[in-house]
Amino acid sequence: MVSSFVWRLASGELVRDLEDSHLHAGVAELLPEALGRISSDGRTFILVEIDMGRVVGVTNGVTTRPGDSIVYAQRPGRPGLTRFVLNREPEPCRYVRVALTWVDEEYKILTAYIGRASELEPADSMAKFSTSYGFWKDFALLWGFEPVVSCTRQDARADHPEAVTCPHCGQRTLWYAVAACIACSRLGCQYCLVNQANQRTGKIVRWHVRCGYSC
Repeated sequence: MVSSFVWRLASGELVRDLEDSHLHAGVAELLPEALGRISSDGRTFILVEIDMGRVVGVTNGVTTRPGDSIVYAQRPGRPGLTRFVLNREPEPCRYVRVALTWVDEEYKILTAYIGRASELEPADSMAKFSTSYGFWKDFALLWGFEPVVSCTRQDARADHPEAVTCPHCGQRTLWYAVAACIACSRLGCQYCLVNQANQRTGKIVRWHVRCGYSC
């Protein structure tokens, strides 16, 4: 792949922005300074949050408050529903978050954005639920700033703000209990999905069991 930009870490290694690097809006011009503050210490994967010492932009991830208007929707490639907020604005931020991986004797940027660290979403099979849910129950992305999968939006219920309708079976469930089938990616709830150990890796994965799809 052709690199658009090449930078160096404080420890001297080259860093490339490749075609499939995920650079969020406003972060590219900050990368020379941010990367220049990182020492690799020989790591093959680097995930770091850099305090730039000043406001460098805005973030679309916010801590929610009572009375906020919450909706849920699936983002492309995500394993379940994401929590969004409708009535908030981007907030000033002084942090840059960067993920790098070591490939062919140099670092490749996986993602970079203005904002703070977040946790995996609860539906992610790699997430520790208590940590993930503990974070996302009070955190949301601003609606309209991230792409979402068509027809997956559900507004929070007035009587139970965390309740949604399962997109497959129609049963009432909780937003964090909705996940994507690992075979066909369609969303289902705990009644439509079963956790099984992958025979090759031993990791827990989710499969439809009553979906009727040929997945």
